[in-house]
Amino acid sequence: MGLPKRAHVAIMLSGNCLSTAWQTAHGRSHTEADIDAVYAQFEANLFASLSNYATPLLGTLEAVAQVGIKIGSTTGYTRPMMDVVTPLAKRATHLIAWSALKKRVAMVVHTLI
Repeated sequence: MGLPKRAHVAIMLSGNCLSTAWQTAHGRSHTEADIDAVYAQFEANLFASLSNYATPLLGTLEAVAQVGIKIGSTTGYTRPMMDVVTPLAKRATHLIAWSALKKRVAMVVHTLI
C-alpha cells in the first residue's frame, strides 16, 4: 500500500493471479476502462466504510506518547479520503502531525530537484 489507490488496482490486476482470473472471467485482458471501473467500485466501498477505521488502534496512543513521537501518514489516499480520516483521527489524539499525499510529495520532490 502507499501507492495512489488507482495505481494499486492497476498493479493488482496485472499480477499473475488476478490477471489470470480476469482473463478466465472476461475472456480478455483488463483495459484502462476496467481499471477505472474497479477503482470506482473500490472507492465507493472505501468511502462507505472509511469513517469506521479512522481511529487509532487500542494501545497505539499510549505507545506513541511513551516515545514522544507524532503520527504522520504516507497513505495512498486522496485528499477527499484524508478529509474524512484526519478530523476523526485528530479527535482521538493531538499527535497527528502531518500527512503526505501523492500531490504533496510530488511538489516537495520537484522543489528539491
